[in-house]
Amino acid sequence: MLKPKLMALLPITISMESIRWFFDKIMDRSKEKHQGRKDRFEKIFDPVFTDMGRIHSNYTQMFNGILINLPLQSKETGQAWIRKFDNNQNVIDTVEGLIGDKDYLENLKTLKRILDDERDENDYVRIEARSLSGKIIKDANNEYEKYFCWAIIAYFLDHRFFLDKKDEDKFLQELIELGPDHMIDTPSHLVSEQLFKSNDADEIKEFIKSIKLNLHDKFTEVTSTFLDLKLFTFE
Repeated sequence: MLKPKLMALLPITISMESIRWFFDKIMDRSKEKHQGRKDRFEKIFDPVFTDMGRIHSNYTQMFNGILINLPLQSKETGQAWIRKFDNNQNVIDTVEGLIGDKDYLENLKTLKRILDDERDENDYVRIEARSLSGKIIKDANNEYEKYFCWAIIAYFLDHRFFLDKKDEDKFLQELIELGPDHMIDTPSHLVSEQLFKSNDADEIKEFIKSIKLNLHDKFTEVTSTFLDLKLFTFE
């Protein structure tokens, strides 16, 4: 088996301050409704989209860091090349071992711990996003603002677009009845759960790749709805 090149663990923290900033700016729209569409677009939506690009890049970097540092294994031989970490969660060595041995399992535990540390520190953002999502949609000044906002909420919370007004009303009612903790599945939370459920590095890798692909599709939707809003604003 080819020994993987030793690499430091890539940064895998997301700028939660940037996400909070987005929701704060959207909520502030109610105070700026007297301003024109162009002014709102330039002060709120344009910088929000720029920031979303950076957040999407950070998520990609985070998951790439996990993928790089998971064990590289051969199920035919049962062998694996395994990253070892120091107490500060920095990669210090790559050792040859066996699938499922102590070093192998410790690698998975460390990667999960890194994700969980970030999630525990920023869990308020997930709750806030869910609890504010209904109001954000309700306060949109037009359909283009609504769908751009919803595309960003769906990016973080893995929710669908509204199909029609009935679908929207159902969501808002569920938000009231079920509370903010219902169905909050941020990308890092989903990967953390997969690391908890599985001790198979290949299985985890495939799951993370699917999450990355899903995020790419969602960011494409963010970009599409932003361009629609921009065209509407300057038509």
